Amino acid sequence: MKVFVFIIGLVLCPYSFANQELEDAITGFNKLARTGTAPLTPCNDGKVPPRQVYYEEGDDASELYKKVDLGIENSFEEEEYQDDKISVLTKEQADELFMAFSEVDYMKFDYLHAGCEIRAHEYALIAKANGIKMGKAITMYGDEIDRGGLYPKEWTDKEKKGEEIPVPDGFVGWRYHVAPYVLVKDGDSVKPYVLDIGIAKKTKTLSEWNSSLKNLDEKETRTYVKSSGYLHPYDKNPREPGKSFISTELNKQKLIREMGIFEFEYWDEKGLLNY
Repeated sequence: MKVFVFIIGLVLCPYSFANQELEDAITGFNKLARTGTAPLTPCNDGKVPPRQVYYEEGDDASELYKKVDLGIENSFEEEEYQDDKISVLTKEQADELFMAFSEVDYMKFDYLHAGCEIRAHEYALIAKANGIKMGKAITMYGDEIDRGGLYPKEWTDKEKKGEEIPVPDGFVGWRYHVAPYVLVKDGDSVKPYVLDIGIAKKTKTLSEWNSSLKNLDEKETRTYVKSSGYLHPYDKNPREPGKSFISTELNKQKLIREMGIFEFEYWDEKGLLNY
C-alpha cells in the first residue's frame, strides 16, 4: 500500500514541484490511505477501535479519549479499595484491557523518560469513557525530589541484550512512577493489578509492579494508590473531572522526534521550549 500511494503521489506531482510540495503530497496521500478503511459513520456514539484514533498536529487532543472504543464489556461491578471505588474485572478482562490500551494509536510514545503521570491519567480517562473505573498506582523512591532510583527491570533486560530503550543515554531512574490500576477477582478476594503500558509486557499485581521498578536500595521504595483524579503524587486535590492533559505530552514527543532527545533536554532545561 505504501509503495502504491508513493507512486500515485509522484504521478500527480509534476517534476517541477519543489521537494516540499512533493513531500506534502505524499504525506497527504498516505494519510488518506491510512484512514481509508475507517467507517464513514462509526457506531457506538462516534467511537472507533483504538488503532483508528489518530492524532495530527493541530488536533484538539483533549477530546481524543472519548473516541476510543476498547471493545470490552462496559458494565462492571465496583468495590471499595483504599477509600476509592474501583472496577472489578476478571484476569482475562484485565489482560484484554492491557492489550487494548497498547493499541491506542495516539498513545504510542517514542520516549518515556518523563510524563508517566499524564499518560496514566489519559488511560484512566479512556477506561472511564468505556465504563471502567481505574485508580492510580504510585511508586516513590527515597525522600529527595532529585533522586531517581526507579528503573524498570524490563529495560535492564533489554540493555543486557543490546536493545534500545526509550530514554536518553545516562538515564538513571525516576523519582516516582505512576500507572493506572484496576481490581481483579481472584477467588473470593480481589487484588489490584497495574497496567503499565509502554513499560511492562503484561498486567502485574501491585506488589509485582513495585518489585519490577526497584533499581537501587529496595528499602527506600514504597508503593501506594490514589484516586484517578490525582495526576501525580504531589497533587493536594483531585483534578477537574474529565480533563485531559495529554496535549502537552504529545507536543513534547513531536519536538523530541524533530530535535533529538539530547537537544530537546538541553533547551528544555533552559526553559526555551514551548509545548
